[in-house]
Amino acid sequence: RGGPGGHPPLIPPMRCILVAAAMVAAPLTAQSPVPLPALRPPSWSRAAIPLQDRRIPESSGVVASRTQPGVLWTFNDSGNPPDIFATDTAGRALGRWRVLGAEDRDWEAMTSGPGPCRGGQCLYIGEIGDNDSRYPAIVLYRLDEPVVSGRDDSIHYTAKLVFRYPDGAHDAESLIVDPAGDAYVITKPRVRRAEVFRIPAAAWGRRDTVTAELTDSLDLDPRAGVEMWITDASLAPDGHTVALRTYSYLYLYRLTPDGHLVPIAPAPRCSLTGLGPQGEGVAWLGPDTFVLTSEKFMMFPASVAVIRCPG
Repeated sequence: RGGPGGHPPLIPPMRCILVAAAMVAAPLTAQSPVPLPALRPPSWSRAAIPLQDRRIPESSGVVASRTQPGVLWTFNDSGNPPDIFATDTAGRALGRWRVLGAEDRDWEAMTSGPGPCRGGQCLYIGEIGDNDSRYPAIVLYRLDEPVVSGRDDSIHYTAKLVFRYPDGAHDAESLIVDPAGDAYVITKPRVRRAEVFRIPAAAWGRRDTVTAELTDSLDLDPRAGVEMWITDASLAPDGHTVALRTYSYLYLYRLTPDGHLVPIAPAPRCSLTGLGPQGEGVAWLGPDTFVLTSEKFMMFPASVAVIRCPG
């Protein structure tokens, strides 16, 4: 679907790809069918544009800078160097930073939030991916947001936090940090409902392994197939509205002070079909505007798209 300044679509719609994958990866039983949500297209969207920096084959998440207008931050997931990349909604290459001392075992999320960083805003990286749910401990990194200069550089992280879940390992791809500095990880289960875990801001600086607190269980049912698997989340500047994306849908929730995510509406706010070869990242650009990033899929490169979803 085109729009002002839009480009012709680069890829076919995702629904046929994802449904085929779901039949292999998460088949439904005849005893427990789970219907998929109805399609609700964005009010406007700009087709996916390839990321120009080809060192980003797997944009697993995206953050819109709050201190450098127009700058987006992204990264690759497991098996890649511990690098973060600056880009924009046109997909331009604005530089790469090696995060010194860090390891990218399976980075799956990045967010911004308050903290003892330059300008009072930090970048947070979540090494929270765990496809086989086997890692006993998970790592979060906190760092100053680099100043974009158009060239490559390096940066040290300022703090590292190691935590575990209270009930064993989980796979996750979503991380947000609220105005109080508390971090929330939202899991990506294949057969049970997603759960929300909180790590308090006071946990930063501890040398032991922190145990996260379970605060909520979401109503999204992954048994409907991979289209319902949660791949990223983003907290709006208002500090309480959360955009949560699956491979094919965008949902809006309200974050309560006690760590619950309350659906603003039970149905998805928008369908993301056709807006990237493998939808991964989401970030707020405005009150009803979002940027999406995608990993490469087959011959289609990693990409960035923009949508408007009123409400």
